[in-house]
Amino acid sequence: GPARWEEEITTKGSLGKTKGAYVVDTLKCPEQTAWNAWMRPVGFDFFSDGKRAAISTWNGDVWIVSGIDDSLEKLTWKRFASGLYEPLGLVIRNDEVFVIGYDQLTRLNDLNGDGEADFYENFNNDAITYPRCYTLCLSTDSKGNFYTIRNGNRAPENVPQHGCIHRISADGSKLEVFATGLRSANGLGIGIDDVVACSDQEGNWTPASRIDFLKQGEFVGYRPHAHLDPVPDYKLPVCWLPKSFDNSPGDLVQVPADEKRWGPLAGAWLGTSYGQCRLYLVMHEEIEGVMQGGVVELPLSFSSGIMRTRLNPRDGQLYLAGLKGWQTRGALDSGLFRVRYTGKPLNMPVQVRAQSNGIAIHFSDELDRELAEDETSYQVQRWNYIYSSKYGSPEVTLDDEKKQGRDEVEIASAALSKNGKIVHLEIKDMKPAMQMMIKMNLESEKGETVKHEVYITVHHVAE
Repeated sequence: GPARWEEEITTKGSLGKTKGAYVVDTLKCPEQTAWNAWMRPVGFDFFSDGKRAAISTWNGDVWIVSGIDDSLEKLTWKRFASGLYEPLGLVIRNDEVFVIGYDQLTRLNDLNGDGEADFYENFNNDAITYPRCYTLCLSTDSKGNFYTIRNGNRAPENVPQHGCIHRISADGSKLEVFATGLRSANGLGIGIDDVVACSDQEGNWTPASRIDFLKQGEFVGYRPHAHLDPVPDYKLPVCWLPKSFDNSPGDLVQVPADEKRWGPLAGAWLGTSYGQCRLYLVMHEEIEGVMQGGVVELPLSFSSGIMRTRLNPRDGQLYLAGLKGWQTRGALDSGLFRVRYTGKPLNMPVQVRAQSNGIAIHFSDELDRELAEDETSYQVQRWNYIYSSKYGSPEVTLDDEKKQGRDEVEIASAALSKNGKIVHLEIKDMKPAMQMMIKMNLESEKGETVKHEVYITVHHVAE
């Protein structure tokens, strides 16, 4: 049929001006449309040319934005589809647009090439639905299979498939449960070698927000939707996230190791915070077959909660989308951003390793030796959480879970490696902790500020 939304809207983006290794550019979303469409992005992806993207909104639209170039001088928006049921995830595969909604996985077909979807095709609707339980996130692996999350919070225990990651076959013919025990997850990412990463939010049976790398069949921890009898011990997360750092995590993304256009963090995992409007590095190591690690914030600022991530095939930069919908520090209803590498020094921790006699912190750039080897340049605290049916958990001491608070950790010494990039903090009573904070106030060898807070989870310590 003929196009219904012929009017196009143009906006002008803006380039960031901060002085660090990465800078935030803003792709301005339309504030008003002829159809009073509320622009709150909840999913997006790029077409193969990297100059166009499809963006789904919470209220059920899909828009095509074109003109995504280095300058962002002229962005053109055209409505592509409408009437979808909370399409909280979007993927473009072979230049075809797929959205996941409350009801189904839909393929949007433009049969006559007029820039609007004519046929909303039910690609898979095998998922069980229950009121007020969102289906969020949409990612694909190297074989074209789809991954999405059906939340468990508010669904009775006997409702199947909820609190689960779903995997839908590439042809849409089959849905299977990949992992169980998710409470209110709003973050997903498929990394190198099809590693499945997920974040979940604090609540019942989730003492703090958490980040996981998952294998098929694993139980994350939300007991009402374990869908297993008996219910096993929960999988240990890569790291817990204190509420002050992130109360509502979003998607995770791994930058390809050969994507040098994105600078020194090529190959790294990154996480997003809807609640605190942050982008952070996710560091990890494996000890005794268990993954553990931590997070450190990139010094960037976002005006809305961010929760969806995509790398642009054209420029190799990281793009983020988000909104202001439920609780967040974000001020604006809509946000679409580009995090662009500038070529300047990063000056931040890039890896943390837990050892029997302390902590080794790896930095991206050389440090000033005098400050790095002064133990008063650091503060270390540690604490645990209580895993229970109660909503969240207080911070409790390691030796007594009835005592709330953090344990101050004494640093015996600080030593900097010969190459000036690795600090070893000697801690004589180093031991596992669900959460450790390492605060540092340092300078680079060139006199630039290196001031960060790192949060890590220690399940095991290496000899």
